[in-house]
Amino acid sequence: MASSTAAKASAAISRPLRTGDNIPVASVRASSEASPDARAENLIADTGPPASASWVADERDGSVWVEFDLGATYPIGEMRVRNYRQSLPGFPDLWKRGLRRITLEHSLDGERWTELAGEEGAPYELAPANGSSAEAGETSIRWTNPLARYVRIAADLRADGFWGGCDANDRFGGLSAVRFYAGTGWAAEPAEAWNALFRRGSGWTGSDGIYSIPLDGRDSHGDGAFGRTLLLFGDTFVGEVDPVTRRRLTMKMINNSMALLDGAEPDPERLRFLWNDADPAAPDSAIVPATPKAAAVDGAYYWLQDGASVGGSFYCFPMIVGPNPDGPDGFQFQVHGVTICRSPMTPEGPDFDSIEQFDTPLYGATASGHLAYFGAAVMPHTEASNVPDPDGYVYVYGLLNDGRLRAIVARTLPEHLSDCGRWTFWDGHGWSPDRAEAAPVSSETSPEYSVSPLRGGSQHGRYALAYMRSDEPRAVAIQLGDSPVGPFEGEIALYACPEAKEGGGRYVYNAKAHPSLSKPGELLISYNVNSTSMIDHVRHADIYRPRFVNVRRIE
Repeated sequence: MASSTAAKASAAISRPLRTGDNIPVASVRASSEASPDARAENLIADTGPPASASWVADERDGSVWVEFDLGATYPIGEMRVRNYRQSLPGFPDLWKRGLRRITLEHSLDGERWTELAGEEGAPYELAPANGSSAEAGETSIRWTNPLARYVRIAADLRADGFWGGCDANDRFGGLSAVRFYAGTGWAAEPAEAWNALFRRGSGWTGSDGIYSIPLDGRDSHGDGAFGRTLLLFGDTFVGEVDPVTRRRLTMKMINNSMALLDGAEPDPERLRFLWNDADPAAPDSAIVPATPKAAAVDGAYYWLQDGASVGGSFYCFPMIVGPNPDGPDGFQFQVHGVTICRSPMTPEGPDFDSIEQFDTPLYGATASGHLAYFGAAVMPHTEASNVPDPDGYVYVYGLLNDGRLRAIVARTLPEHLSDCGRWTFWDGHGWSPDRAEAAPVSSETSPEYSVSPLRGGSQHGRYALAYMRSDEPRAVAIQLGDSPVGPFEGEIALYACPEAKEGGGRYVYNAKAHPSLSKPGELLISYNVNSTSMIDHVRHADIYRPRFVNVRRIE
C-alpha cells in the first residue's frame, strides 16, 4: 500500500514565476518509506544537510515510486534530482541505494499519466552520489514545457533501477532532493480567495452560471478595479446553512440571481446579492419570463446566459427553459428559445422595473439541420469596452450541436443589439444575414464559455476561448485565435478540476473567463460544480458554487 505524506511546502506564489524560477511543491507521496526519518517530504525540504534530507523506500518486490503534486499546473522546463548520498561509518556503500535508471511521467489530474520519453537524455539515468565531490549525484533533466500538476519518478530495483544497494540482498532505494523549474508556457493556479468568496452560509448559498459584466462597459484586463461588476447566476439556492456541519437548514431554489461587486478584489464586504425579494418569505428569480414564446411554455423560467453593458443599457440573452419530467436525474429540463432582455444600467445594476423582453430567432436549426443558438458568450469590441484594437462591433457567440458542441458567432453594431434583424452571422468565409448559415469557429466548447482579447506579453492581440473540455480529464481549457472569429484551434488543457474525482454524482462544467476582474497579465477563469443528487446538495452546501483559477503565461 502506498504511503503518503502531508508535506505542505507552501504552494502560495509570493511573486509571479518566470522562466527558470523554482516551482514550489505542495505535497509529495511515495510507494513506501523505510523509516520515519526517510520520508518522501524530505525531498522537498528547504533545510537540512543533503545527507539527512533523504527519502528511502523499502520495496521487496522491487518497484518504487515517488509522486509530486505541484498544487497547480505549470510548464516544466527542467528537473534537478540529487541522488541518495547518505554515508555512515562502517557503511561506505550506502550511496549505492541511490536510484539509477528511472521513468518519468507527468499528469494534469494524477490519474492519467504521460511518460516523458523521446526527449534529450532519455532513457534517464541518475548520476550516483559516490562521495567523490560535493556536486556528485546531481542530475539535470531538460523538459520541453509540458503542462503538468503531478510528476512521478519510478524505478525497478530488481533490474537497473538503483546502483546496486550496499549488499546483494539490499532492496532499499531513494533520493535526497528533487527540484522543478518553470519553462515557457501557460500556468493555472487555484484562486483560493475567489473560491472562498462564494462559500456562504446565509441568503445566497450557492449557484452555477457566473458571468461578469462591468457596469461601465470597460471589459479589459483590470478594468473592474475602477468600478462595479454585475455577476449573473443560474439556478440559485437561497436559505440558511449550518456553520459547523455545512448542511442546508433551509433552502429554496430560484432560477436566476445576480450580485454587485465593488472593485476587482474578492472581498465579501463588497459583494451584494440581488433577486426578487418583494416578499422576503418567498424569494423569486431576478428576471422572470414575460414574452409570448415563454408564455406558451408551462412552467417557463429563465437561465441567464451572458450579457453586456452597452451604451448605458444592460443586455442579457436568457434561455427559455421548461420542465421535462422524462429527463435523467439532474437534467429534467428542456430549452425552448432565447430571449433578449434590455434595461437601463444604473449604478445599482439593471433597472428591474424597466426591463424589456424580446422573443428572438436566436434558437433553431442551421441549414444543415443541426441545433444552434446564441448568447452563450458576449464580447463588446468597441472603444467603450477598452479592448485592444476595437472594430466597433458587439460579438455574440453561441453553440452549434453537430455531434460535438462548437462555437458560432454573430455580430452587430451596439445600437442594433436588441434588433436581431440587423445582425450578421459568420458563415466560415464572411458575414451572412442568415442565421442558418452560421459555421463553427472552434473544434469544441462547453454550453457556457467566453471569448476574451489578450493584452500584453507574447499573446497580445490574440483571443482566448475559455471552456470546459468534454473529454477526460475534465479540465479548464483554452483555444487561441487571431481574430474574434478565430479560428480557435489547438486545445490547451490547463487545469484538471479535482471536484470531478469526488464521485457521488458530482460533475464540473462551463468554464469561462472574467477579464475585467483579472489582474494585468492574468486571466481569471471560473467553472461550476454540481451534483445530480439533491440529497448531496442538502448535506453538503459547499458543492454548488463557482471555483476559480488564475491563468497566465510564464515567459
